[in-house]
Amino acid sequence: ALQFYDRMMASVGEHATARHFRLRAQLLAEQIKDASRALEDYDRAFELDPKPGSYWFVRRANAYAALGRRPEAIASLDSA
Repeated sequence: ALQFYDRMMASVGEHATARHFRLRAQLLAEQIKDASRALEDYDRAFELDPKPGSYWFVRRANAYAALGRRPEAIASLDSA
């Protein structure tokens, strides 16, 4: 599945939307267990759409928590 998302992101290039980044981040965090890379995609998604809904703030907080970055996890939850 990750290869699919990587190919899709490469094909849309600079036209990738926040949704593209959020979906790949979710896959990276929950299935691949690569929280660092997931956070990169979550950050890019938040740049493109700063108010995506509380669900995505929780997802980002979980990625921070997986890396032991508790203050950032709490800040993400507070932003929701």
